[in-house]
Amino acid sequence: MNDSGMHSWAPEVFYDDERDKYGIYWSGNTDRNRIYVNYTDDFRAVSSPEIFFDPGYDSIDASIVSLKSTNYLYFKDGRYANIPPYEGKRIKVTKSTSLEPGSFDSNVYAGPFGEPEFEAPMIIKKLDEDKWYLYGDNYYPDNGKFYVWETKNLDKAEWVPLSRRDYNAPLNSKHASSLTVTRNELNTLFKHWGEKPKWNRIKLFSSPDFYIRYKDSFARIEAYPFDPYKDSLWKIIPGLADSSCISFESINYPNHFLKPYNFTLRLESYDDSDNFKKKASFKQVKGLADSDWSSFQSYQHCDKYIMHDGTFLRVCSVSSEHDKKNATFKICW
Repeated sequence: MNDSGMHSWAPEVFYDDERDKYGIYWSGNTDRNRIYVNYTDDFRAVSSPEIFFDPGYDSIDASIVSLKSTNYLYFKDGRYANIPPYEGKRIKVTKSTSLEPGSFDSNVYAGPFGEPEFEAPMIIKKLDEDKWYLYGDNYYPDNGKFYVWETKNLDKAEWVPLSRRDYNAPLNSKHASSLTVTRNELNTLFKHWGEKPKWNRIKLFSSPDFYIRYKDSFARIEAYPFDPYKDSLWKIIPGLADSSCISFESINYPNHFLKPYNFTLRLESYDDSDNFKKKASFKQVKGLADSDWSSFQSYQHCDKYIMHDGTFLRVCSVSSEHDKKNATFKICW
């Protein structure tokens, strides 16, 4: 992309009708960071880089979305957050009716969005509705934690934060991007990779940043992101004691299942006994706190449910609204 020793971060692509070429835009640096562009019609040879966007201060991670005759460029203000004008390390947006270099420079009109430290904006339109989602990658203090906002008016940029209960950020991802594909392309991907992952995660209703994982043989809850993230991946299979129920098998440790020991949930190796099968089987029912979620009723003790108690999970009775929230989960990815 350049031969001057600049970094070439966060590349994305747009098609420029006027030039009949693709523009590859990216974050580069000389005395500070700016957005640069190269043009190509074959992705083999590219033009020399030129400055595409420069608001007059450090900026990286541009992402363009177009609606009708207007193009919107989201980016990260790279200035420090603790110095005037106190807008740095967050997401902003500028707009232009042109895709010419420099056309976005003086039109920054909305933001900053989120709290420091956010970067890597990604905008996705809902396919069947005039609604857009803005993803931001929070890299401090938890690296790789995504937040999402929504708006019904892209031009006004009135972004409203979504509840963490309403979305799942991409697993083990940084600086994500999205791509629209045709139905045929999607079917080809499904044919190769399958329509769904072979694993699930289990999210808490009461603390939707938290997922069930195992650690030191115990089932625990922990706020994502954490390592190793595969400790939170589960294969949900027909119940070992009753196929109308479910059992939770570890992806990281095949043939190991969640099973209570003294009513505390642990990860234990399968032993083929009837007692093991009964203890490791749970009936998935409508969530006790929200019917769109799930609760997991013990097969062996039908008056008890999986419920988190501090950082651990137990199989116990549910007697209060607080308990119902702590015994409600979502099976997700």
